[in-house]
Amino acid sequence: MLVTVQNKSFVKMTNVMTTQNLTYNATGKEEFKRTSTAALRQIAKDLSLKEKKVCFNPGGIGVSGDASLYGMWEDNKGIYVTISQFGGNRIMFRTIKHISDYTGGVNQWDDVENANADYGAFLNRLSRLRT
Repeated sequence: MLVTVQNKSFVKMTNVMTTQNLTYNATGKEEFKRTSTAALRQIAKDLSLKEKKVCFNPGGIGVSGDASLYGMWEDNKGIYVTISQFGGNRIMFRTIKHISDYTGGVNQWDDVENANADYGAFLNRLSRLRT
C-alpha cells in the first residue's frame, strides 16, 4: 500500500502531543482525545479495515490518557494501535485475531513524530501486520 496523502488529524494530534505535557492538563487532554481518536479513525480508513472500534481511556489526572484502535481486515487478521504520552510520544501496535483481542501479538513501537514525518511508510509498516 502506498499512500502519499497526509493524515491531517494525525498532524494535529502530533502537534498537541509535541507541544503540550498532557498530564495535569484537562484542556490539553480533551484536545488529545479529540485529535487522537480522529487520527485513528483515519488510519482505519487508510488501512481499509472492514471492522473497527476506536476508544479513549482518559486514565487519571497524572497521565495523558490513551487512544486505541481495534480493527479487522478479515477473520483472524486484525490490528491494535494505541497512542499516548506514556514513555514519550509513542504509538504501540500489534496483531489481533478478533475485535475484542486484548492480548494479541508482539508489541511494536514507533515514535509519533517519525510516523507523522513519513505517514505513508508508517501505514506500510502497519499493513505488513496483515500477512
